[in-house]
Amino acid sequence: LGGALDRANQTYQGAMNKLATGRGNVIRQAESFRQLGVEIKRPISSDLAQLAQSDAFSENESPNESLVERHPAEDKVN
Repeated sequence: LGGALDRANQTYQGAMNKLATGRGNVIRQAESFRQLGVEIKRPISSDLAQLAQSDAFSENESPNESLVERHPAEDKVN
């Protein structure tokens, strides 16, 4: 059960990196397009936008903080 929870947490953290906290994340890209004048059909959650924005500031201070801690030896190939 603990291993399944760890894998679920790793999957969640990886998804959040891609969506809002990782370098070149989707939220930041959408905001950049919006600033260039591209029409966004669905509003972006203000919480996610703030998370992406706050991470942009922290990347300048220490670029590796938002990376998910990975343990390749624990990864299982099925």
